[in-house]
Amino acid sequence: MARYQDFIVWQKAHQFAIRIDAVAPLLRCDAAGQLRRSAASIPDNIAEGSERGSAPQFAHFLAIAHGSCAEAQSQLRRAHACGYLGREAFLDLIDLAQQIGWMLGAMRRTVVTT
Repeated sequence: MARYQDFIVWQKAHQFAIRIDAVAPLLRCDAAGQLRRSAASIPDNIAEGSERGSAPQFAHFLAIAHGSCAEAQSQLRRAHACGYLGREAFLDLIDLAQQIGWMLGAMRRTVVTT
């Protein structure tokens, strides 16, 4: 199996988490900490799952990462709706999160069927 750092989805998720870390202090809301945790959970679960050594375990951790991605999207939508996150930043981050979600879903289906 490839190293987790070689997965494009991990690279995108890693960048997403870094970008969330940069924007979270600007949100000035209680949800900023949870947004950071959910964003960081995405690449961390991809990494952990890939090191577990079995396809079923990898698929399980990809599902967790996918759930964290959905959670981060929900939190971004709430931050934007409350006026804590501007339209441009929101659209940029939500687009990246959606790409990651689609990639995780496809990767999980591939892992499950192999």
